[in-house]
Amino acid sequence: ASNIDPIDLNIGLDGLLYIQYPGGFPAGRALDVYDPITLSFIRTTGFGFTDHRSIAVNSAGEIFVVDFEGNLQKRDPFGGLLSQVNVCGIVTDCRIRDVDLSPDGTLVMGTAGGRVLLADSNLSNVQLLAPTRRSLIKRSSTGQRPNPAVSLYPKDARPTRGLRLHNWSA
Repeated sequence: ASNIDPIDLNIGLDGLLYIQYPGGFPAGRALDVYDPITLSFIRTTGFGFTDHRSIAVNSAGEIFVVDFEGNLQKRDPFGGLLSQVNVCGIVTDCRIRDVDLSPDGTLVMGTAGGRVLLADSNLSNVQLLAPTRRSLIKRSSTGQRPNPAVSLYPKDARPTRGLRLHNWSA
């Protein structure tokens, strides 16, 4: 991975190291895959001429890619597009900066405007988490608020620095 300007690094749930590059604009068009132990190069894939910002990888090697146009894409291990959803109808500032994936398949995305979105690994049921003082309230694309609110902190805990999610589920 010499002479590249990475925009994102990810240890996929498949155990491999993913390096997304270049930084700058348009960003994140290429992805190199390595064995994280030996640093042996495995493959390179590309995503086309778009401003991709972040990736997450599931245990099957499928790649989730987000961009500044509000797109969340699911791609096969070699970069082929499997499905895509646009979140601009759910959140006003839909420039997605980051995506992470939990072992249960829940995708968590953060936008440039500070909004947090959830989706499942099939890219369905995208939800906006509306922050309140001590909780995040799930808000679906229909605008309804499911109950109960998702707790950010244990009842007796106080936030220290940053946002810490505690015992949440999609």
